Amino acid sequence: MADRNPPKERMCHKTGFAKSCRDLVVSEQCWLWDYLDGHDPRTGEAITRRWNCIDNHMYLLALQNGLQQDRMIATTDKVANEVKTHRDESVAIGAMAVQRARQAVQDVLGDAVSQLSLPILANGHSPLAIGKG
Repeated sequence: MADRNPPKERMCHKTGFAKSCRDLVVSEQCWLWDYLDGHDPRTGEAITRRWNCIDNHMYLLALQNGLQQDRMIATTDKVANEVKTHRDESVAIGAMAVQRARQAVQDVLGDAVSQLSLPILANGHSPLAIGKG
């Protein structure tokens, strides 16, 4: 198993390279030395630098975050399109149901419907005219 502590010659950039990363990690003054597991988001290759300063991993983590956001946006767009499709289908089915109900009322009542005194809606149509051309 590889040594999980920094190499002795590695100096800490947070101290202006005045102190050794190893000394800071061993004395528990630095918590930035961490293990990164996974794949490089650019190439898909396994990451070989497992133990490193988290500041050195930040670009990989930022790339990974960006890729995950892209995937989430694509998934959200797909769901939105499916919802729109189902909504459009539901509206079409509802419109057909209203048309069939209107036709059934006219079939049963025939000419009596056209002679009824019906109120006029705000859009200028009678209630039975809704859905007509």
